[in-house]
Amino acid sequence: MGADIAVSYTAMHPGKIGGIVIVDGAGPVQKPLIENVADICVEVDAHRSKLMDLYRKVDCPITMLTASKPQGEKDPYNRRSNRLWQDGVDQLTKAIPSISVQWINDSHQLPFKHPVDIARRIDEFDNRQASSDSSFN
Repeated sequence: MGADIAVSYTAMHPGKIGGIVIVDGAGPVQKPLIENVADICVEVDAHRSKLMDLYRKVDCPITMLTASKPQGEKDPYNRRSNRLWQDGVDQLTKAIPSISVQWINDSHQLPFKHPVDIARRIDEFDNRQASSDSSFN
């Protein structure tokens, strides 16, 4: 949910944020990921269905470090959720080509399984932002 909050905050506060690195989150979905209406995550799905509009309001660079199979692959439900996630991110980059997406072939455990790789990618994003900022001075 942290990535969803970051996108929402940035969309509502133009000019305040220099850039966002999203680690495996805030993927807009076209269909609910949750099929059981009693599930507590229904509100998350409702929010994510509105993320595309929020992304359109963001006025800073965004890079996404995204798991290719966030739910794992153990059953049809997980594979369905993964497809919906990937489709949502693909739609996002078609709608807003300036968003950089870096797929990592793993599950939603990216920060625990790939901390060094993620730190390196965040540093690269930060360095790109710093050099583009300094070119305007």
